[in-house]
Amino acid sequence: MIYDTLLKQSSDEPFTAYGLIAQSIKVADDFSSVSFKINPNARFHNNETITAQDVKFSFDLLVKEGALTTAHIMQVLKKSLS
Repeated sequence: MIYDTLLKQSSDEPFTAYGLIAQSIKVADDFSSVSFKINPNARFHNNETITAQDVKFSFDLLVKEGALTTAHIMQVLKKSLS
């Protein structure tokens, strides 16, 4: 499980997201999909590189446990990137 965040919302500029684990983000014009480029310097506590597979695993686990829905993810991104 990854405990840092892909993106963090800027407190200076409402709804402006900046990368922590994600180096960049690309959202489809219709918000049907989102792609993250993972920062190659992002590391776990044991210094192993965080991969896209690690991020997907974390998202899948949160969705499976009911802590997150894909609709919520897209709603937050839509609000953040509008």
